[in-house]
Amino acid sequence: LGWVTDGDEHPGTSYPNYVDVATASQTVRPMLAAGFKRLILTTANGSYAIQGTTVSTNYFETLGVGLARGRTFTAQESRLDASGLVAVISDRLWRDRFAASPEIVGQTTILNSHVTTIVGVAPPEFRGVALGERSDVYLPLVASAMIDGQQAALTDRGAPSVVTIGRLAPGVALTAAQAELATIAQRLPRVAPDTARNRTIQLFPYSGTAAGDSLVAQRGPWFLAMFSIITALTLFIVCANVANLMLARAAARAREMAVRQS
Repeated sequence: LGWVTDGDEHPGTSYPNYVDVATASQTVRPMLAAGFKRLILTTANGSYAIQGTTVSTNYFETLGVGLARGRTFTAQESRLDASGLVAVISDRLWRDRFAASPEIVGQTTILNSHVTTIVGVAPPEFRGVALGERSDVYLPLVASAMIDGQQAALTDRGAPSVVTIGRLAPGVALTAAQAELATIAQRLPRVAPDTARNRTIQLFPYSGTAAGDSLVAQRGPWFLAMFSIITALTLFIVCANVANLMLARAAARAREMAVRQS
């Protein structure tokens, strides 16, 4: 989902906006939210900075990604209660920091100084939803914000803290979903009276750069063409230099080769 306000497009929105749209939409179901944060993992061997993703509890189900070990999150784990914080870890982290332990599910570790129970391991080929992402830990979004004292992020409509991805409901056309979400967007509460005069939601077929406002997303073909030209020129220069060196060496040894031949 691309969130467009007064003509400016951005892939992110606030968590309250995500909740309202996901609840109201009948054409895009299910719909996930994901945010990104740096984490400190502490084990018996030391502390390590890792990349984490905070996700809605339907994250893996919406993507259609089955875990290699363990299970995904339950609805109850979205809240922070007596069960504590839970996490799904990447295959890379499982192998590098937990020695690929077959008993990893149910083990506890320390994330940002909080005891966390590992409930699953993602498949080796899964890296996340964003271009260039390499998340090592996936945490329930609401519970993670609460335990880190960031409850404001759960209510602040002005902070684009999450990206949203959904699946079209069975039998629903993209145009129908687009029309519905545009209507829902106009009903969302405004951060200030003069904001979001022309607010809408634009749907894009999913890709690594869908709804992106980065240079890679906007100028990808141009960059690819430039890199191809630069590579070709570099190869040509290298070949010319090697040829010149060989010719110079041959000219310098012409007398020697003549004597050898005689």
